[in-house]
Amino acid sequence: MADIVSSGLSLVSVSQWLQRKGARSVRICALLDREDARIIDIPLDYVGFKAPDEVLVGYGLSSYPQFSEQRCIASIHETVEA
Repeated sequence: MADIVSSGLSLVSVSQWLQRKGARSVRICALLDREDARIIDIPLDYVGFKAPDEVLVGYGLSSYPQFSEQRCIASIHETVEA
């Protein structure tokens, strides 16, 4: 289970490790899929939603812990002050 799949690199590593350890099959379930950010083509068996390549917060996502308790997933835009 993955929350957000972007490049696919981590999932390929984990899938290969599981197969080396004797897993007969590996199925991948992701809440959010950033297909446009994929570096390695790895098939996802179950996908909740397609996701934009933006900073996403809420619903337990931990990039910005202050927003992790939000009851929805939202994108935020950082502002840089001069």
